[in-house]
Amino acid sequence: MSADDLRADGLIVIRLWRETGGEVRIRMTSSTDLRPESVRTRVVTSRDEVLRLVEGWLDEVLGPVTRS
Repeated sequence: MSADDLRADGLIVIRLWRETGGEVRIRMTSSTDLRPESVRTRVVTSRDEVLRLVEGWLDEVLGPVTRS
């Protein structure tokens, strides 16, 4: 197995917390090649936004999925 076989192709970290008023905050940090300049951080407030970001990240790492 070569070093390229062991290379990570992507990383995603999702952190969820509730603000004092009960509002949910979700921070997603992601990268598709793990270089410091390629790390992105987004803060969103809804489940739909998180799902959209995760799906977009998966499309970047694995390629878009054809839906029928």
